[in-house]
Amino acid sequence: MALATVLALVAATLHAAWNLLIKTAEDRDLAAWGQFVFGAAALAPILVFTGLPPAAAFPFLVASAVVAVVSQRLVRRVCDNCKEEYEPTADEIAVFRQHAGGSEKTHFFRGRGCSYCSNTGFHGRIGVYELLRITPELRRLIVGWATTEELRRLAVAQGMRTMLREAMQLVEDDVTTIPEVVRTLFTV
Repeated sequence: MALATVLALVAATLHAAWNLLIKTAEDRDLAAWGQFVFGAAALAPILVFTGLPPAAAFPFLVASAVVAVVSQRLVRRVCDNCKEEYEPTADEIAVFRQHAGGSEKTHFFRGRGCSYCSNTGFHGRIGVYELLRITPELRRLIVGWATTEELRRLAVAQGMRTMLREAMQLVEDDVTTIPEVVRTLFTV
């Protein structure tokens, strides 16, 4: 691991930084420093943004230090200049109905393509977010090594709106298209 990375992590934690971003840690030394940062976050009021893999931190440190987790993707907006109604394919309708929370939407829109959007049918992007608030019940599951699915199930039961549901709301509001949601959220 680069000495600069270690020094930056040490400096950030010793100087009580308010915001700290750690990119995905792939080597053990950096993961160990990530555990140190999580421990410091549990004891001091700092906000840690991290991309550490789940195995890199002890569950009790994560459970005690993390207040919330935010995930985001950007989807393209349908161009308002060339927006037109279209008939989605049966597969697109099936995806929409499965994930749209019982919506009865019948009119769908896409961009035809124009000089304003460079013939793409899209102009601009909008964020799709998922906010997971760590509740006492979720903390207990995290410490107990619960699976991702168990955590997600409890979070949704407690009112979390998934990123997919948020994206389908944008389709419902004619901001983006079903294929754009599939392209953005269903691919790795």
